[in-house]
Amino acid sequence: MFSIARAAVVSGAALAVAGAVGGCAAAAHTSPVAAAKALTAPAPSSASPSPNTSTPAPSPSTSTPKTSAPAVAPPVTKTSTPTPASPTPRSAAPSPDPCSAAAVACVSLSRQEAWFVHDGHIVIGPIRVATGRPGYGTELGTFHVYRKNRMWHSTIYNNAPMPWSVFFDGGEAFHEDSVYVMSHGCVHVSSTFAQEVYDFLQIGDEVQVVR
Repeated sequence: MFSIARAAVVSGAALAVAGAVGGCAAAAHTSPVAAAKALTAPAPSSASPSPNTSTPAPSPSTSTPKTSAPAVAPPVTKTSTPTPASPTPRSAAPSPDPCSAAAVACVSLSRQEAWFVHDGHIVIGPIRVATGRPGYGTELGTFHVYRKNRMWHSTIYNNAPMPWSVFFDGGEAFHEDSVYVMSHGCVHVSSTFAQEVYDFLQIGDEVQVVR
C-alpha cells in the first residue's frame, strides 16, 4: 500500500514545502559485656581466717546480668507489585471503515481517533487524537505526507513547539501534543505514540481525514 500514489506526490513535495506555514500547534498547551564483668563478685579466699581477725561480712551476691541474644527478624514475604497496564489501543477500525483501502493514515473527526495501516492491517491504533477547534478545523479530504520534522516550531502561533511533525496538508501535521486540547488544525498525538507515528509515516503516504 505504501507505493500507492507516492511517485506522483513526491514530485510535488518541493512545491508543497514552500507553501507550508507549519503553524497549527495549540499553545500548551513529582546490656554490655564490660558492665557485666564489672559487676561480677571476686572469688572468696581459700585460706582460713585468723582467730584474731574478724570475718568480713560476705558481699551481697550479685547476679551477672544476662545479655539478650539479638532478635531474629521474621522472614520477609515478598509480594510482587502489579505493573500498571498501559492503555492498549483497539486492533480494529470502526465498522464500516470510513477510510478507503488506499489510506495509510485515517483520522476520524467525530471519534477523535486515528489509525495507521500497513498491508491492510492496522499497526497503530485506533488511538485518541485532538483535531482543530472551532474556527480552526482540520480539513476533510485526502492528502499525502510531504514533509517530516523531528522538531518544528509554529511560525504563526507563538513559536509553539511541534515535536515529531508529519505534514500532510499545508501547515497541518500530526505532531506530539495534548490529546485533551484542541488544536489550530493539526492532529495532536500523545507522547506515547508520536514518535511511532513519525517513524511509520513516509513521504507520499496517503492521509484521509473523515467525519
